[in-house]
Amino acid sequence: MPDTDVSDLDIEHLNVEMVCATQIVEFISRNEVDLARLVEGILTAQGYRARSSPFGDDGSIDILADGGTGPFGFGLPRIAVLVKPGSEMADPDTDELEAFMARSGAAQGLFVSWIGFTDAAKREAGRLFHQANFWDVTQIIVELAANYEKLSDRLKSELPLKQIWILGQKKPNRSARFEWQSGDVEHHGIKER
Repeated sequence: MPDTDVSDLDIEHLNVEMVCATQIVEFISRNEVDLARLVEGILTAQGYRARSSPFGDDGSIDILADGGTGPFGFGLPRIAVLVKPGSEMADPDTDELEAFMARSGAAQGLFVSWIGFTDAAKREAGRLFHQANFWDVTQIIVELAANYEKLSDRLKSELPLKQIWILGQKKPNRSARFEWQSGDVEHHGIKER
């Protein structure tokens, strides 16, 4: 592998976050990481108890999640989750989501589609704004990154990510070499004690 001088890279025009997200999406797709288990793992990492049902007729999976043990052992809040791992744009059947929420006694719903949602689906999703969230691949990656450290060791071994630190895109203000807290500076930059 040839040596690359970092100074030769056009860092200002390289969107590192997009490159990393694309690699993660390709890895998940290529290795067929189970989307329902990934979503269940993210919910568990967020503090929910979650359990999946078997595959539905269309390949979808239902997940029930709740916030842990509440009064009399029933977990609240309860979330009904529909996961569509398919390869086509999903039209979330809001009737299906609402029926699942009603059957499970869930106050909120989550519809997850790896490929995304059609424009019609996005318009329909607005009707459930206060009751349901919709995760496409972009939101799944955001949630994965935010909760990765809390995922199970098994899931992390299937999806081995490494955290890196990079400078943000905001250019530093080189004219402001020192920042003083208000009240610390008197005339001519002499610090008052």
